[in-house]
Amino acid sequence: MKRQHPQAAEEEVLGSILNAASAVFAEAGHGGARVDEIAHRAGVNKAMLYYYIGGKDDLYEAVLSRNFKRLSVAMDEALEAGGTAGEKLARIIAAAVKTLGAIPDHPRLMLHEVA
Repeated sequence: MKRQHPQAAEEEVLGSILNAASAVFAEAGHGGARVDEIAHRAGVNKAMLYYYIGGKDDLYEAVLSRNFKRLSVAMDEALEAGGTAGEKLARIIAAAVKTLGAIPDHPRLMLHEVA
């Protein structure tokens, strides 16, 4: 049986928590989201969730931070390739669409923010 490196295991737990939090916040908004539900979906207990992230506000901030970082990295990579302004714009749009496709909860999160 292959053993997982402790850091990899922690990153996996953190990823599960953030993914669960993203889904719950997208469904219910910040106000309607419940830490119990996030912990349940992540497959962890509340104590572990609080240990890794903190409270509901910290979770929300971590989810948004992760999403915006992914978008930022994708757009930076698109800009690094050079080319004309039109080519850069096309690559930025394609990168944003691809990245948002990988994090489908993000648009719903932003709609909750606007509402």
